Amino acid sequence: MTLNKTAFLGYPEPDAGIPFVILIEISSGFLTIIGILNRGTEGFVDLESTIVADQSLEQLKTHFQTEGLQEVSFSHAFWLLERVKVQETPFPEYEIVALEERKAKSPSFWKGDYDPIRAMKVSYLMNPKHGAFFALPESILQDGIKGLVVAFRNEKAVQQQIIEAVVDSCSEMALEGGLRESWSLALDALSCRYHALSENEAVQVAQDNRRAMDLGALGSQVPFVRNWVNQQLLNAMAVAQLMAREE
Repeated sequence: MTLNKTAFLGYPEPDAGIPFVILIEISSGFLTIIGILNRGTEGFVDLESTIVADQSLEQLKTHFQTEGLQEVSFSHAFWLLERVKVQETPFPEYEIVALEERKAKSPSFWKGDYDPIRAMKVSYLMNPKHGAFFALPESILQDGIKGLVVAFRNEKAVQQQIIEAVVDSCSEMALEGGLRESWSLALDALSCRYHALSENEAVQVAQDNRRAMDLGALGSQVPFVRNWVNQQLLNAMAVAQLMAREE
């Protein structure tokens, strides 16, 4: 039996969670599964499923696209779902989703060699309109602010050197505690969105940053991570300068 299926992905959220929608056409309408993958110990959260009988496929597509989700290849979405699966049946409808997709195949863009120069072109990935925000954990951000305070208490000749060391240190801590694996998957999801839009250069930049993570690079060596950490610490510099001045 062949079922008409399609999928949608949202942008990765600050904790690397990925909103997703699966639509499967059935005799009474469309089985709609909504949730967030790549979050928490269960891998899937906020799951909801319903049967929509009073809307066409085009109407549903329009609705989800206006909500900020991008239609992507179903095989790409299934590949992501399979990598998150942490139990035999992650949600009740999973067997229907997996019908005729028994073996997830990685997209063609997933293969390739790491290009460190291309990986540095992260401006598109960080754009507010079509990028993803890597949120520095609060505890690390606070440590970074303390480091900046130290920098501003020193002579200007060494301030920049200390600031760079603080950014590097925070970037390296930022991928600890499972965040490396979570953000590797999140960058793959972002690549699936870009691929659906034929944004091929952005796909490769996202993939090179993912490859760096998978190769075990320090956070300071992953441009996507370091640039976001640097930006968040820059925003905190004003606070650090005030603290340094007042004490």
